[in-house]
Amino acid sequence: MREQAAWLERLGTEHDNFRTALGWALGSENIEGKAGEERAQLGLRLAASLAQARFWHAYSQGEGRRWLERGLVETGASSDKRLRAKALGQAGYIAIWQGDYQRSATLVEESMALFRELGDETGIAASLFHLGQISVHAGDRERAKALRLEAEELRKVLVDRQASGTLLIFLGMAAQNEGDHAQGVALFEEGLTLNRELGDLRGTAMCLTGLGVSALDRRDPIQAAALYEEDIRILQQLKDKTGTVYGLRGMACVSALRGEAARAARLWGAAEALGENIRLPLSAFDRSHPDYEHLIDGVRSRLDDEAAWEAAREEGQAMTPDEALEYALATEGAAPASPEKASAPSSLLSEREAEILTLVAEGLTNLQVADRLYLSSRTVGQHLRSIYRKLGVSSRAAAVTETFERGLI
Repeated sequence: MREQAAWLERLGTEHDNFRTALGWALGSENIEGKAGEERAQLGLRLAASLAQARFWHAYSQGEGRRWLERGLVETGASSDKRLRAKALGQAGYIAIWQGDYQRSATLVEESMALFRELGDETGIAASLFHLGQISVHAGDRERAKALRLEAEELRKVLVDRQASGTLLIFLGMAAQNEGDHAQGVALFEEGLTLNRELGDLRGTAMCLTGLGVSALDRRDPIQAAALYEEDIRILQQLKDKTGTVYGLRGMACVSALRGEAARAARLWGAAEALGENIRLPLSAFDRSHPDYEHLIDGVRSRLDDEAAWEAAREEGQAMTPDEALEYALATEGAAPASPEKASAPSSLLSEREAEILTLVAEGLTNLQVADRLYLSSRTVGQHLRSIYRKLGVSSRAAAVTETFERGLI
């Protein structure tokens, strides 16, 4: 557990190899008999293990969900129950962060049914956590209350401390959702202590986010800033894009409470761009804990005009996730990262921008690039605008020409 970040870094270097292995194992539908079944089981096991290690959250949630769901189809209900339960739960968990709550619930409920058959309390706890997240984010308060009661009962007999730490995260969110902020803080603090003891960076970050939200709800920018800064430093290690969006949103609200309008606009723009990139919507829960729109609208009115807000927001949208996190951690008044001042050509474009420009150079349209990279066409357009700005050009053809001349791709 204490080497989560290092292992994720190592796994990241093997992404292409994993993709090749998964394509081989889960492309076996035309292979008859036991050989095809064994290949598919192997592929599902790999996809699920990577999901459990939070690999897909760091590198590509959409891709991870596709491999998991493909593996579930190819292995069928006759596959190993424990493996299938794990894969269903992980696919459902990713679907939560894509706003696909109905599909997520279907997957997780099937997962829970299998874990109940197996008498696996740790698996049941994971399913409760996932279903709890679905109900809270989807705004289903009655379902969230019922799941909270079940989670509280399970914690009394649960032996697995990590599973208990995970349930505390849901229970803290459930308390927030019910308006019991003091109880929410107490549960998140208990979860924070436990996850730190276990060395679970992901669980620690989620507890810090929950406590940061509570501080923002109390309009306490000093406490919120301290919590989100620690949160962001962990997220930098984990390369967790979902968590990063929440961290950037939180720091945008901290800046809003401090009256730092332009800074809030940049951070909000960066959060919007990354959220759009990974298709992470603002859920019903997110919109009220904290009340992002009220905080952002309040600071927005302090700028001289709408053009100033949009200009600052666009600066944030042009940042890479790493640049945005560094800016979020910078002292008040610090200028945003300036890609034009990069010391070497290879650092001028982000990895994603270089990837997009390579496909554009091959003649692909925005829609085709979006489909190839599992992005929205709007996100591709945002990246292209950033590329044009960095290269000092105004068209796709000019960008491609300039890129080849500079040796950027």
